[in-house]
Amino acid sequence: MRGSAQSTRQWTRDALSVSAAAKTCWVGAGGLRPDQARAQLGQEHETLVWDARAGFHPDAFGALAGTLVGGGVLFLLTPLADEWPFYSDPDYGRMGSTPGKKSYLARLAHLLENDPHVLRITPGNTPPPLPILERAPDQSLPTRDQQRALTAILRVRRGHRRRPLVLTADRGRGKSAILGMAAAQLINEEPLHIVVTALQPKALDAFWRHAKIGLEDSSDGPINSSTDYPTTSPIGYADDDPAIRPDGPVKELLQSYAGSAARGSIHYLKPAELLDELPQADLLLVDEAAAIPVPILAQLLNHYARIVFASTVHGYEGSGRGFKLRFERYLNTKTPQWHALSLTEPVRWAASDPLEPLLNRLLLLDADLPELPPALPNSAMAAANGVASSSEFQIVPWPRSCRVADESRLSSVFGLLVNAHYQTTPDDLRLLLDDPDSRCWLALKGDSVVGAIWLMAEGGLEPDLALAVRQGQRRTRGQLLPQALAAYGGDALGATLRYWRIVRVAVHPDTRRQGVGRQLVAATRAEAEREGLDVLGTSFGADPELFSFWLRSGLSPLRMGVRRDPASGAYSMMMGQGITEAGSELCQRQAERFAEHWPLLLTTELASLEPALVLTLGQYWTPAARWSEQDRLEVEDFTNGHRPLALTLLPLQRLTWRLAPGTLVEALSGTLSGTLAGALPATLGDARALWCSAILQQVPEGKWQSLGLASGRKGAMACLRAVAGQLLTHA
Repeated sequence: MRGSAQSTRQWTRDALSVSAAAKTCWVGAGGLRPDQARAQLGQEHETLVWDARAGFHPDAFGALAGTLVGGGVLFLLTPLADEWPFYSDPDYGRMGSTPGKKSYLARLAHLLENDPHVLRITPGNTPPPLPILERAPDQSLPTRDQQRALTAILRVRRGHRRRPLVLTADRGRGKSAILGMAAAQLINEEPLHIVVTALQPKALDAFWRHAKIGLEDSSDGPINSSTDYPTTSPIGYADDDPAIRPDGPVKELLQSYAGSAARGSIHYLKPAELLDELPQADLLLVDEAAAIPVPILAQLLNHYARIVFASTVHGYEGSGRGFKLRFERYLNTKTPQWHALSLTEPVRWAASDPLEPLLNRLLLLDADLPELPPALPNSAMAAANGVASSSEFQIVPWPRSCRVADESRLSSVFGLLVNAHYQTTPDDLRLLLDDPDSRCWLALKGDSVVGAIWLMAEGGLEPDLALAVRQGQRRTRGQLLPQALAAYGGDALGATLRYWRIVRVAVHPDTRRQGVGRQLVAATRAEAEREGLDVLGTSFGADPELFSFWLRSGLSPLRMGVRRDPASGAYSMMMGQGITEAGSELCQRQAERFAEHWPLLLTTELASLEPALVLTLGQYWTPAARWSEQDRLEVEDFTNGHRPLALTLLPLQRLTWRLAPGTLVEALSGTLSGTLAGALPATLGDARALWCSAILQQVPEGKWQSLGLASGRKGAMACLRAVAGQLLTHA
């Protein structure tokens, strides 16, 4: 619907007044705000109306469009095609800046004008006939596709341990529904305790509905539901609970079955809560796994013997394909007998439905990795040696003016970004095209894109504003690094400096470990020097592999967040490299000050930080540590079994921190033998996790066994005494 606000709205209301559609959702004037649209996840609508004058929110639009059933109609109300790119879209306020001509909106207008399946209506002109609003016929669930998935999920519970299932599907294929059906069928058979986790609780609405249907209908035999779901509230919500209103928060903890405890239960926990509590579970279901960092998934895989990982392949929730690429290596190592299954048959619409491919084009939901030409002989040799010659890849800038001009290249780059990072969403496409502070470089092999780096310009705040930020009186959009270093690092001067923050680095899987990523970082560093930037930095979910990459690229750790992300479960990590003298001094001040906080944080806020990260980061945040002859004597007594651990923690910590960088990792890298055989779980193979948890993070003895750190207290103490003796030789 193109035209004035009044005419498009009135025309749509008139059309709806004679429509047979019963379930209509209107976003815009008189309806939901764009930022409320995601609350409709899990619902079904026969008609959707999105008034773009209220703001075109890419993520919310993509989420809401997925609730439209087969036979339904989506009305998109916009200005005229040539006026829309210049419209002052309210949703651009989330970017912190509003460009004059918006390339993102121009691209949308162009695609809509040229798609043969779009009915383009201008009020005042004779409209084309509207499609008949007939709902697609209901089909019995589970479908044949879902039945295969149901059988595979049941096998995870009934079959051998340590054989997880990875279930992937495009949205609308009934992935969450089949998880709910499987949970209900298993509980109907025996009193199991099932745990389900997902980044967003509302994404599990279909899961709860189908679990409830299966539990309530258990006396009627096999589960056989319909897509015409009852309007009962999800199990675990009260009917009058404000948490299920579109504008209300969703409960963080749900228990799905309120009946007899003897019949079993289904509990929901956010990923971070799940990591902290590690409750007993006969089966763990992880929905939208692509939105959860792989290190978090790896911890869950280590702890739980029966897991189903489910994820959307293409969609606003994240990239299931990228998730599988990243997670597959870990699965092959830890659980080589894992299984994979894909759902392809749509449930809510026909396979030939024209709206799904249109949405994929508009939001690049189906952007995939670009096809690469066959490897040249020197490419294969370089890959084998883990390096790439400087002439093999060409690093070129990719200015905003070029991004919208080449749809094929745009899709290739966005496909790389989606597959490289679990949080890349349709919103990022708009930032990429329209944020004036964004910068990009590409790595090309011939004409093929094999890598991309995307960064944002930040900082340069006025001194008064920088001071207000440090004092917690002001917060500014689009200033992640300078704001964090001022507010949490206590350095107002840091917010006055100029930064380039690297948002994403993406490299094609076929060209990884050939130096492409480091070349991209080097190119941005060189340009930052030419433009007089003070700091090149980044912020990411802490992960040993990513940390290692940034170290090799020249960045150093500055600080770490003291709270896990409430959804993903990862701690945020900030790294940077000074370009100017002022920038280098800032980075040094931040690192030195955080090092002073580091030992105390490890025993409090960071007590659950992964041991691999504790050891790695401890090499760079080494606090000044006293070491006396009395410390040595006490450690020797502990080593010989003459002194209790509680009275030796102080000298053991001092011993740890006084070792030269790298010595601690080297000293603990080997597998302990002799009397320690069997003291540690076979999955660990060394004493690093136990030492970090017991000595540096002061995890109580009573939790060592439940956390998988040791098989018993006696063996654990023997291990700690042996490690102390080993470290003492390096002191």
